[in-house]
Amino acid sequence: MTNKEALARAITDAEMEILQTLWEEQPLSAQQIIDRLQADASLSTHPRTVKTLINRLLKKGAIGFQERERKYFYYPLIARETFFAHKTSSFLDRFFDGELTPMVSFFSQQRKLDEKDLAELKELIRKLEADNDD
Repeated sequence: MTNKEALARAITDAEMEILQTLWEEQPLSAQQIIDRLQADASLSTHPRTVKTLINRLLKKGAIGFQERERKYFYYPLIARETFFAHKTSSFLDRFFDGELTPMVSFFSQQRKLDEKDLAELKELIRKLEADNDD
């Protein structure tokens, strides 16, 4: 397991909210992160909790900081795409033994696919088949 894979597994859902905020805009101060999280009414974000989560992400090496005018500004050290690639790979391995077909089958049975979903899946399959022919 690579460091980035281990990092992706170690990130909690609450820490993920901080990362999502930083992927959208960076660098941000702790107060700016708090303000953006509090703007989302679905999140309960006490300033002390957010600062604790920031410190955890720093210790895990998921974010870095720079100091300007006696304030710290935070930024992600892992790209969103890299993070999600490792997170989804880990999910696939843990729940579907690394097999893609059972996962797609499971999710398609859990949620009705509309015409748009089906068209996008067909297009994806067409592209994958074309790539395999090359």
